[in-house]
Amino acid sequence: MFSDSAHIIAHDSSVCVWVATHGVRWLGTAASQLGPDAHAALVTLNKGLGLAHGKCRQFFHAVFGITLARATSIRSLLRTAKKAESAYGQIRLAVRQSPWVVPDETAWRVGEHSAWLHTCVVETATCHEVGDRSAAIAERLLGLDWSGTLIHDGWSTYDRFEDAFHQQCLGHLQRRCREADCVFLRLNAG
Repeated sequence: MFSDSAHIIAHDSSVCVWVATHGVRWLGTAASQLGPDAHAALVTLNKGLGLAHGKCRQFFHAVFGITLARATSIRSLLRTAKKAESAYGQIRLAVRQSPWVVPDETAWRVGEHSAWLHTCVVETATCHEVGDRSAAIAERLLGLDWSGTLIHDGWSTYDRFEDAFHQQCLGHLQRRCREADCVFLRLNAG
């Protein structure tokens, strides 16, 4: 019934909507439920591209001819987050069980408020958590008793992981050496 390029974006007993290479086709009378591709699209539009829920609604109407309430976009993200909880737990477990972790943090915005995006990278997973600049997030992601190799930028918070072997990030070490070299040259230039 569907071509290889079709993606079901809404389905229930009375309607099936799919997007094929030649546009949107409707079967049945009324749409009442979004499919997984539509939920994924809403996450990408809102979280990946930064579109407000109202703009996500406009996008769905303009591109797919599907009328959504603004609240539908919000409920979709909440539903997706709930379904992703177990996957996020598995990612956090993979980070904790890894023999090495590269943590980093960067400035982030949540609405109009400053925050920090904390990231832990291991061979098989990457875990993100948004919060403040305190040590609590790093401790929650790894656990203070974590004992692998911690490859980091030298943020003093990481010194609290006393059971870990600490390896400074080579990029940060190189930058510090260049800065020290510049200071040495300035002091000895005259």
